[in-house]
Amino acid sequence: MVKNRRMVEDFIFRDDTTQTKTSMSLSLIVLPKAELRYYIDPVEVDKIVASARRNGIIEPLLVRPLPDSDKHEVVAGAKRYRAAHILELVEVPVVIRSLSDEDALEIALIENFARSGLTDLEETDGVLRLLSAKLKISLQEVPPLLHHIQNQQRGRNSANNVIGNDVIELIQSCLTSLGNIKLDSFISNRLPRYYRQPQFLHLGRNDSTI
Repeated sequence: MVKNRRMVEDFIFRDDTTQTKTSMSLSLIVLPKAELRYYIDPVEVDKIVASARRNGIIEPLLVRPLPDSDKHEVVAGAKRYRAAHILELVEVPVVIRSLSDEDALEIALIENFARSGLTDLEETDGVLRLLSAKLKISLQEVPPLLHHIQNQQRGRNSANNVIGNDVIELIQSCLTSLGNIKLDSFISNRLPRYYRQPQFLHLGRNDSTI
C-alpha cells in the first residue's frame, strides 16, 4: 500500500517509457465522466487556488490520452484542475501516461486512499467499480459474487457451486493493493452501509446467486 504523499507521487509519476512530463493547454484536459468523489469540498479547492495564485500549479496533473480525440482525461489532480480553471490559467504541468480504464481507476483509488481523500461510501463504490473492471463483469454482479465467496469460505455453499481460487486470489490481491483490505471485513462492514444509500438500493443483496 502506498502510505504517504511522497510514496504516492513516486508511484504515480515514476519514470517509465509510457509517460512524458510537459505542459498542456487546459482546454485540452477534461475530467472523467464518472469521478470517484461525489462531492468536492470548495474550501479545499480554495486552498489550492490561494497557493497556485502565489506559486502556480507546481505538482503536475496525471492525465491520459483519450482514444480518437485530442483531449486528455484527468487521472490524478482533479482539484488542481478545478483551481486552474478558477484562475483562468492557459496551461498546467502534466504527466502523460497511456492507461486503460482499469489502470486509471486503480491509480486514482490508490492516490485517494493514501491521501484519505474519499469517504467510506466513495471508497466502497470505487473498490466495486475496480473489481467490476478486473473481473470483466457488471457492477451489479460484484456484490452478489462477494457474498457468494464469503458464504463459500464459511462453508455455506453447495459443493457444485464453487468460485475458483483464481477469482478469489484476484479479488484479494486487488483489495490488498488498495490498503490491505480484508475481503471478509469489506463484505461484512462496507457493503451493508453501501446498500443503505438510496442511489445504490437497485443493487440489492443476493447471497445465493452470482
